[in-house]
Amino acid sequence: MQKLKATLRKHLCSAKKTVFLGVGSDLRADDAAGLIVAENLSRLFKNNPYFKSVFGSTSPENFTGEIKQFCPTHVLIIDSADLGKKPGCAEVVDFDNIHGTNIGTHRMSLKVMADYLKACLGCKVVLLCIQPKIVSFGLKPSQEIKKTAKVLAKLIRDVFSAKE
Repeated sequence: MQKLKATLRKHLCSAKKTVFLGVGSDLRADDAAGLIVAENLSRLFKNNPYFKSVFGSTSPENFTGEIKQFCPTHVLIIDSADLGKKPGCAEVVDFDNIHGTNIGTHRMSLKVMADYLKACLGCKVVLLCIQPKIVSFGLKPSQEIKKTAKVLAKLIRDVFSAKE
């Protein structure tokens, strides 16, 4: 996790206002990882005017207006993705490594949405992906993902705390 912390610190070091955009389906087990992290971050940054959690679910493009209204300098998108790693592993993924226009449970490619936000706001957009264990319909998130969500939220809080 230290490598991830250093990577996030590098990408978020100049952040003045940050949106945490949780993406995924809470009906598909670990696909909800991004939503769970965003919920944890919402609690950790409660009443802080420089941070906002947005629960994008399976249609994060529907929340671009809310994101634009907040005027963030940075948007951290958090989503589950098959990284070919152990469940709960997380890493920052370069948008240039995402191919296709429709990935996973989203209606719109996260790359297309990130490009839109960058063009409209001039903000930096970072994608944090979490390896799911199971994504079957109707199941609850695995213990690995619940644990990872708490750890990641605290790690992200620590990244911002180190800036102060």
